[in-house]
Amino acid sequence: MTDAHGQAITDPIPDDLAPGVHRLRSKEPTSEVVDLLSRVGWAVRIVDLADTADKDAIMDAFVVGLGLPAWFGRNWDALTDALRDLGWWPAGRRGRVILVRGAGRTDTSTPTDRAILADVLAVAADSWSTTNTPLVFLLRR
Repeated sequence: MTDAHGQAITDPIPDDLAPGVHRLRSKEPTSEVVDLLSRVGWAVRIVDLADTADKDAIMDAFVVGLGLPAWFGRNWDALTDALRDLGWWPAGRRGRVILVRGAGRTDTSTPTDRAILADVLAVAADSWSTTNTPLVFLLRR
């Protein structure tokens, strides 16, 4: 899921992230990355895909990590809708970051699920790219 996406983010992590889907190659622990991004004005959530075996597990990871609203339908279209309509999640002054742990691993979920998820994330990030509160996905292996 990481090969076809934007730039790699490495240390030091910049304060101003470009909207989109990026690989996170920082050596900093996830908790420190989250703290840094929060301090500089990003609203940050973590989705952990490390042990996802299928689409249902991916949906569970997004429900838990994002605290998705009750109307979330647990399918790809519903995930796309939830990520394109983030009124349920207040933005930081710079926007929103979703740090996706376990991204790019080939031992989790199926190749089809990984490809669909990559498309969903790209569509969601693109839909926010021209707003004052962009959406950034940081994919951490």
